Amino acid sequence: MADALRFALGIVVVLGAPALAFILIRAAMRMFNGPERSDATVNAEVNNLRAEVDELRGLPPRISELEERLDFAERMLTQQRETDRLPRGRDY
Repeated sequence: MADALRFALGIVVVLGAPALAFILIRAAMRMFNGPERSDATVNAEVNNLRAEVDELRGLPPRISELEERLDFAERMLTQQRETDRLPRGRDY
């Protein structure tokens, strides 16, 4: 009876080990590759990324305009400070 039990346990180990290894390797591959995506999901994600890139391409002109406005505001503040610092003339 002990020999039969060892034989059965040996068969379970011999057949089960490769199956377990296959399951673990497949799970590890899914974990590293991420979830499988359908073509519709991939296309939607690509379209979203394209929209974001188009939006980002429009930023440089807006940034340039903001830089010009900031420069103008700095010049105005500097002029205001200079007029405040000038000594007042005597009233004759």
